[in-house]
Amino acid sequence: MGLSQPENFKKPSRAEAELNAPHLGEQWQQLPMFMTGNEIMQSHQASEWDRMPKRPARGGVATGLESHADVMDRKLTESKKEGGGKLYRSVAAEGVQQPVHLSHQFGRPDSSGTRKGQIAEGHHRVAISLDTDPNRYIPVIHHNTVDDAGLYILDNE
Repeated sequence: MGLSQPENFKKPSRAEAELNAPHLGEQWQQLPMFMTGNEIMQSHQASEWDRMPKRPARGGVATGLESHADVMDRKLTESKKEGGGKLYRSVAAEGVQQPVHLSHQFGRPDSSGTRKGQIAEGHHRVAISLDTDPNRYIPVIHHNTVDDAGLYILDNE
């Protein structure tokens, strides 16, 4: 016994199906579970809350916020110093073990005017991976917004 179709059921042609669901290909897509550091940086940027005031080389008053590239450079420098560089050495040797959280909520435009999704959590790991092996795969978890990512992280700690 199985489910039977109604007598008047007619399977739509491919053209009819596409006409009735014109955005299906755009609306439903499989997001990757692993991305390289290069792929992440092509589609995402540092999150807005990680941008610090930019200071002149010799101190003084802040001149706006860091660029997204400046944030990633700072995260790399921090990873080499904090904890004696333990995270840096671990990622360099074994790759990224904990997923990086990506938000598909656009941040502010970068220097070229391009708007991208944001790295919600995992900046240090992405920066290290870019420095040591930019084509090594990193596990990622996708979220609609930065807030969704934050709530997911809090709920799963």
